[in-house]
Amino acid sequence: MQPVSFRRQSGAVIPSVLALTLMLGNPAPPLSYRLADGKVAVIAQVRPPSGSQVPAKNGPLIVNFWASWCGPCREELPRLERAALDRRVRVLTLNFGESVGTAQAYLRREGLNNLPVGYVSAGDPQLWPIPGLPSSFLLDGAGVVRRVQYGPLNEATLNAWLALKLK
Repeated sequence: MQPVSFRRQSGAVIPSVLALTLMLGNPAPPLSYRLADGKVAVIAQVRPPSGSQVPAKNGPLIVNFWASWCGPCREELPRLERAALDRRVRVLTLNFGESVGTAQAYLRREGLNNLPVGYVSAGDPQLWPIPGLPSSFLLDGAGVVRRVQYGPLNEATLNAWLALKLK
């Protein structure tokens, strides 16, 4: 099932409480994603493989699922790019279900040239509870899921995540 924008939904989204409960405080499940050049990378214990756009140092990582058609996603992407450029946190944005060309055209048009971007299809993140877009996950340096945000990651929530001083 394709996630929808949280603002486009008519009712509240209640993600699987069991899946979310099992995920928080535990290592993030592995997730394969494609890079723009077609190579496959894997999120596994937050140590990106060579060829990944994510910086190789340890430390907190925000994994963000988004799409160019999603209004709330478009609102938060510049905020995530600023946090990454300020080196406050590592960020990996994963475009959900769009072609590389569509996603890259959107990013170029909006001047978002410094976001590490990967690409996933609807069946890829099966072990990641994603009821809609955007969905963001904060992982510590050991790859443990510390926070989850369904819906846009606003400035206050992002700052609260960064204040956790995760290593």
